[in-house]
Amino acid sequence: MSGRRWPRRGRNLLRRGGGVALLTVLIGLVTAAPAAAHPYLLSSNPANGAILASAPATIDISYTEGLDRPYCSVVLVAPDGTHVDTHQVAASAPTELAVAPDASLSEQGTYAVNWTAVGDDGHTVIGSFGFSVGHPSANAAVQSGGTAVSGTGSSSGGARRVLGAVLPFAVIVLAGLVLLSRTLAAAGARATRLIRVAFAASGALELALAGIAISDHGLSAFGSSATGRRLIAEIALTAAAGLAGLARTSRRRTWLGGLAALALLVVLADSGHAASQPSSRRDLVLAVYSLHLLAVSIWIAAIAAVLLRLRTRTDDDLAPDLHRSLRTLVAVSLVAVLATGVATTDWGLRTLSDLPHTTYGRLALTLAGLFVVMVCLGIAASASRRMIVVEAVVAAGALVVGGVISQSSLPLDEPYASQTFAASTGVAMSVAPVGDDGLDIATLAPGIVGRNTLVLEVGHADEEDFLSPQSSVRAVTATVSCGGCGAPDQHLTLQPTGAGAEWTADVTLPRAASWLVTAAVRRAGAAAEVSRFSERVTPADLPDQVVIGVPAALSGPSGSTCRDQLLGLQVALQDLNAQAADHGDLMRVVAVDLHDGVTQAMARLHSLGARLIAMPCGTADQVDRATSLARAAGLPVVAGEGSVTDRQAGVWSTQPSWQAEGAAIANQALRQDAKSVVAVAGTTAVDQAELAGLRQGLAGHAVALRVTGFPARPRSFVGGLYRADTDVVVLLGDRTEADPTVHSFSAVNADTGWAPTHGILASAQLMSTDFINGAGNITRVGGIEFASDINPFDPIAQYYASRLRALAPGVRPTFDGVHGYDAGLLVAEALRDGGGRPSPSSLAKLLGSHFTDFTVGSYQLDWQPDGGTSTSLAFFRSTYVNPMAMPSFAPGGAAALAHEGTFLNAGGFEQVAPFRRLS
Repeated sequence: MSGRRWPRRGRNLLRRGGGVALLTVLIGLVTAAPAAAHPYLLSSNPANGAILASAPATIDISYTEGLDRPYCSVVLVAPDGTHVDTHQVAASAPTELAVAPDASLSEQGTYAVNWTAVGDDGHTVIGSFGFSVGHPSANAAVQSGGTAVSGTGSSSGGARRVLGAVLPFAVIVLAGLVLLSRTLAAAGARATRLIRVAFAASGALELALAGIAISDHGLSAFGSSATGRRLIAEIALTAAAGLAGLARTSRRRTWLGGLAALALLVVLADSGHAASQPSSRRDLVLAVYSLHLLAVSIWIAAIAAVLLRLRTRTDDDLAPDLHRSLRTLVAVSLVAVLATGVATTDWGLRTLSDLPHTTYGRLALTLAGLFVVMVCLGIAASASRRMIVVEAVVAAGALVVGGVISQSSLPLDEPYASQTFAASTGVAMSVAPVGDDGLDIATLAPGIVGRNTLVLEVGHADEEDFLSPQSSVRAVTATVSCGGCGAPDQHLTLQPTGAGAEWTADVTLPRAASWLVTAAVRRAGAAAEVSRFSERVTPADLPDQVVIGVPAALSGPSGSTCRDQLLGLQVALQDLNAQAADHGDLMRVVAVDLHDGVTQAMARLHSLGARLIAMPCGTADQVDRATSLARAAGLPVVAGEGSVTDRQAGVWSTQPSWQAEGAAIANQALRQDAKSVVAVAGTTAVDQAELAGLRQGLAGHAVALRVTGFPARPRSFVGGLYRADTDVVVLLGDRTEADPTVHSFSAVNADTGWAPTHGILASAQLMSTDFINGAGNITRVGGIEFASDINPFDPIAQYYASRLRALAPGVRPTFDGVHGYDAGLLVAEALRDGGGRPSPSSLAKLLGSHFTDFTVGSYQLDWQPDGGTSTSLAFFRSTYVNPMAMPSFAPGGAAALAHEGTFLNAGGFEQVAPFRRLS
C-alpha cells in the first residue's frame, strides 16, 4: 500500500519541496567544479635565475593547478635583505598569479621571490626563486644552485591541517547515518543521539576552519575565495543533512536529507585529490571518488546500525534482520570500496614503487591493511557479534587515515618532471626590440650544457611587422656571461649566414644557468646598438625525459623556417608537459644545428638518447641525409616540409603526398575551365613529384600543358606570358626557386594590371607568411591560389598563434610554426599511447597503427606501418598583408584588423576551394 502512495508523494514533493531539493543538488554541483590540489610552480616571468637590464613592472608565476587567489601572496626580498610587499594585478589564466611590487626595485642585485600558492581546495604550497637586476649578487633568501623551485607542501597552519584531516571522518559518519536513517529508526533515541553527535562534530569542525580562514585573511577574502565558498556550502549541506536526519518524520525529509548527504560527499571528494588528475578524466575521477566515499559511509553506517541494535535486541532477533536488511548492502559497499579504492590509489601513484617510498603510498598501504582487518572482523562477527565493536574501532582508525590521505600530496602532485621542467624543454629563444623598428631574435641551440650555437637574427620590422634583413649591418659581437655562476665571460664575434639576417657563433657553456647575452650590432655610419637576452641553459639529463631530436639548419639559408618549425614543436610540447600528458615524462626538444654537418648533428642527438627525430629542417639534401641516418639508427621520423619522396619506410610526414598534391592542382585548374597550363617547375625531388602528379591529373583532358623550369630572366619570361595572355600558370618550387619569378609577376601586374586569365596556382611549398608578405603586389590582389593543408581559420592554428605570443613575445606565427605545432601534438599522442618512455621501435609501431584517418586541426592523416602523409588539401587566396602581426592596440581592436598574433577569421585569406581528400 505504501508503495502505491509513494509516487503521489514524490509528485507532491516536486511541487512543495522541489526548490529545496534542487538547491541542495546545485550547491553540491557548483562546489564540485574542477579545483586545484597542490599547485606547484611551473614557470615564471622573470624566470628563475634571469638577469634583467631593468626591474620588472610585474612578476607572473604560472602553477600546475588553479589558484584560490585571495589566499595567494608574493613577498620580495631585496639584495640588502629588506622585504618588499606586492599586490595582485589581473592575470590571464586561472593558474597564473600576477603581482606588482608596492615599492620600486631600485637596487641592483639578486631578489628573492617568496611565494605562497593556495589551490582552489585550500591546499597550500610555498616556494621561492630568484632573479637579478643589472647583475647577480649574494642573497641568503635565494636557494643555491640556481635550480627551479617548484614548491613544497606548507608546514604552517597545524591546527588547520588537523581539522582538515578529522573533518572527513565526521562528514562520512554523518552522511552514512543520514542515508540509513530509516534503518536506524528502530534504535530509537540512541540513533538520534549518534546523528546529533556527528552533526555537531561536522558543524563544529567546519565552523572552526571557517574561523581560522577568516582570522588569517579577513572576511572579504573568505567570501570571495573558493575555499570560503566551499566551507559555506559544506556548512549549509551539513545543516540540511543533519536536520533532516534528526527529524525523520516523513519520506520527504528523508529524501531531502539523503540528497544533502550525497552532495556533501561530492564536495568532500572534490576537496581531496580529484582535481589533481588530468583534465581529460577529471570528471570520471571525481565520480569515482564520490562513489568511494558513498560506499565507505554506508559501510560505516551499517556497522553503527548493528552496534545500536545489539543494544536493543537479542542475538536471535538480530540475525534474520541483519541478514535481510544489511548483509546485501554491506557486501555491495565492500565491493565498491575495494574497486574504487584500487582505482583512486592507482590514479594517485606514478608507479607501484611509489607505495613504500612516499607518504601517500605508505598511508594507502596502511589503509589497505585496515580494510582487510575490517573485512576479517566482519566475517568473524557472524560467530561473535561483539567483534562488531572491534570492527567499529578499526573503522574509526581507517577514517582518520583516510582524512590524513586527503591532506597529503599525491606523488604526481610533487610534481611530475614534465611539469617541473615544462618551461625548459626546448631551445632557448628570446626577442629584444631595438630602436623604433629593430627586432633582434636570439637562439641558443641546443640550449644544454656544452657546445651551443648562438644565432642572432638582426633586422628591422617592416610595415607588416615582419623581420627583414638589415643590409647595413657590418659586424655583430656578443658577450655571454652568467654572473655569479663561477664561469668566465666569453666574447664572441658572429659571422653572417643564411639570407642576411642571421649571424652565428659557437660557444661552449659549462654550467646550467641563466646566461646573459649582450649583443652589439654595428651598422655603417651609426653607433652600435645593444640588445640583451637572458637565455636558460639546462643539463643534458633531466628526470624522466624523452628526447625528441631535431636536426635543423638554424644558421643556414633556411634558418628562419627551421626556427619557426622548432618553435611550433616546442609550444605544443611545453603545453602538454604542463598537463603531464605523457604519464609525467618530460617530452624534451633538443635541436642541433647542422653547420658542422648532418652526420655530426645526428651523432650528437643519438648520444643524447633521442627516441624520435621530428621535423628535420634544412636543404633537401640535408633533410634527406638526416632522414636516412635516422632510419639506419632505427629512429622513427616525423617530418615536415622537405620530405624528398612521397613515402619512405620509417618516415611519417605532416605534409601531403607531393604527387597527389600535383594532381589536386591539376583538378583545381580544370575546375577553373583552364584550356592551357604553363607549369614552372623546380629541380628538387619534391618539385618533380608534384609535376608528375600534375601531368597525371591533366592527362585525358583537352588542356595544353607546357612545362618549363624557373627562368634565369624572370621579368622577360613573365612579359612573354603577358603578351600571350596565358590562361593558367602553375608554380611548383620552393620559396628560393620561386621568389624571383613571383616578384616579376608582381612587377608586371603593378605596371599593367595583368594576371593570368584563370590565375596562378602554387605549390604548398609557397604557403608561407614570409614568402607571401615579401612577394609584392601579386599576393596583395589575390593573384595566387596557394595549395595548403593548413587552414588559417582553424581553431588549432589560432590557438597556436595565441600561445606563441604568450610564450615568445615578438615572434610572429607562421604556417611553418603551425606544422611544427601539429607535429608536436602528434608526437605527444604517440608518447601518451606508448605508456611512458616507449622505445623507438614501439613509437614506430604506434605511428604506423594509431594515426590512420587521424584528424588534428586541418590535417587528415593517413599514416600506415611504413610511413604516411597528410591526405587533405584546400586552396587559399591571400588578400592581406600579414594577418598575424598587427598590434593588439590598433584602432578597432585585433578582431577588426585581424591581427594580434593570431590567424584571421576573415579578411586575410579567402578559401577558394574546400578541403578535399587526396587520393
